[in-house]
Amino acid sequence: MALWALSGVWVFYNTLVLNPFRNDKQVEKLTVRYEKDYKRFEGKEQPRIYDVKYDIQIFPEKRSIDTKGQLWLRNPHSKAIDTLLVQVPQRVKFTLEDKRLKLLKDDKDVYLRIYRLQPALQPGDSMRVDFSSVYRNKGFENELTVQQVMQNGTFFNNFDIAPRLGYQPDGEMTDKNRRKKFKLPEKTRAPKLNRLDTLARMNSYLGNDADWVNVETVISTSADQLAIAPGSLQKEWTENGRRYFQYKLDHFSFNFYSFMSARYEVARKKWNGIDLEVYYHKDHADNVDRMLKSMQKSLEYYTTNFGPYFHKQCRIIEFPRYADFAQAFPGTMPYSEGIGFIEDFRADKDDIDMVFYVVAHEMGHQWWAHQECGAYMQGGEMTVETFAQYSALMVMEKEYGRDIMRKFLSY
Repeated sequence: MALWALSGVWVFYNTLVLNPFRNDKQVEKLTVRYEKDYKRFEGKEQPRIYDVKYDIQIFPEKRSIDTKGQLWLRNPHSKAIDTLLVQVPQRVKFTLEDKRLKLLKDDKDVYLRIYRLQPALQPGDSMRVDFSSVYRNKGFENELTVQQVMQNGTFFNNFDIAPRLGYQPDGEMTDKNRRKKFKLPEKTRAPKLNRLDTLARMNSYLGNDADWVNVETVISTSADQLAIAPGSLQKEWTENGRRYFQYKLDHFSFNFYSFMSARYEVARKKWNGIDLEVYYHKDHADNVDRMLKSMQKSLEYYTTNFGPYFHKQCRIIEFPRYADFAQAFPGTMPYSEGIGFIEDFRADKDDIDMVFYVVAHEMGHQWWAHQECGAYMQGGEMTVETFAQYSALMVMEKEYGRDIMRKFLSY
């Protein structure tokens, strides 16, 4: 009985004290409150991020991350900005520092802070703010909430560690019936096409707080792992038993990208001065050559038909199948083991090559999104997803012929 009681106390302490959680109803109520309390700030002029620097330390064995960063902000509007809305990353201890910032409100439940800017940021003026975010894995949870930080296979993006500026509509409730229950108005679509809507034209559907940005990163990890950040590798070194990597973007890009660390094997190939690389778990090598081939075929077609590739490297990086998707970030493409690296093509040589297709699609995003992207207006996503799909189909047809393409489209 004593052991049973102690176990109960220990579970209670870990799952409710060290790692408090919210149930679905609590989360839903906070989502509603976020919209009701702060929707009025949507469209309010905010600075735009144009340059970012990171110093990231990953501790895979502890499942912890320490981040220090710098954001350069510019006021592109015609009037001064005296209030800063900051969407704080979740599940981290976060600080934002600048002598011009005065905290007016810290709504911890919805991760929103409001600062007064003194003096106000004048039109065309810029400023730098420093931030830090610390994630610590503490004890054990009721259920795993931060699955991106692993002992082998860490994969997170900048929104997990860095702030966003302004009201974020993607934090609203989307279900039509649930919105009716909470007396919320019907959720609006993206704005209609309108040349005079200058605010919507400034944004893409991927974000509303940044222009094309430059990114530099120093990232460290355990001695037996490789760490990857956006851009070309500038320098690598070992210090105090840890590995350090310095990366810098070759070309300004969206303020949306990932950071990764794992015990990787690396397959490399050169094409027209571009480094083609696949980072993979050593037991998952079967389809690596397919990926390298698809990258090269995509580059051949896209550079011929769409224009030059903007980066010096092109990377596919495997991550564990806690998620089943592939993504395209500038020059880097995280790819789940579950939809490519463990595909088995031995049984049917004429089967649809989904690995080749997915790589070609994500490669298409290096042009459609990371070079050309529609404004935040109705139809804007067509210039990203539809064009990337079309591009992949053209590469597939060129490689496999129309019979396989009919089979693919039917599937």
